[in-house]
Amino acid sequence: MLEQTTFNAPDGAPYQLITLQNENGMRV
Repeated sequence: MLEQTTFNAPDGAPYQLITLQNENGMRV
């Protein structure tokens, strides 16, 4: 599975959507 990101993410939010919003702008 994908590693958890360091930034805060809302509970229940799709992880795939969160990865697109990472600080680096890269899909992890």
